[in-house]
Amino acid sequence: GTWEAEAPAEDAGAGTAPEHVEFMGGRIFLADNQSLPEKTEVVKTLVNSPVIGRDAESVKVTIGNMDEYPIYYYKAMDLEVLVDGAWYLVPPEEAPTEEEENLLVRLEPGMAQDEEIFLENYRLDYDAQMYRAVTYLDGLILCSQFCFENPEEDLEEALEQTWE
Repeated sequence: GTWEAEAPAEDAGAGTAPEHVEFMGGRIFLADNQSLPEKTEVVKTLVNSPVIGRDAESVKVTIGNMDEYPIYYYKAMDLEVLVDGAWYLVPPEEAPTEEEENLLVRLEPGMAQDEEIFLENYRLDYDAQMYRAVTYLDGLILCSQFCFENPEEDLEEALEQTWE
């Protein structure tokens, strides 16, 4: 009867997510890794702002090495979008060359380095719930999440704050 409540969408996970969904007039495919950390004890990634303006040209990702040894990461990053509780890969309009894709950057201990994802190279849905930049390190994958500002919501918040 009425006892079979439907499982909440969060629990659906990649097991039930479709292999691909329609997105911005194209088809995008389920990301290989649904759950990724933002940091480990020795390395972390941080996006320049969790909420990015719709007119931003790029998303900056800072990669920090807190280890006592150099780390290596790939300069090319992936952009993924959250659709119905699952992460999908947003393909760039212009794919990186093999050379760009395989370019390893050495990051010395205690150093941080900024890398950018240029947004003009992607077809984006600014109303999507969440995006993440995926950074591939030598033997490790990290992500940093962000979304685009919602002009209407932000306006409401700004108006509310002026009265407090």
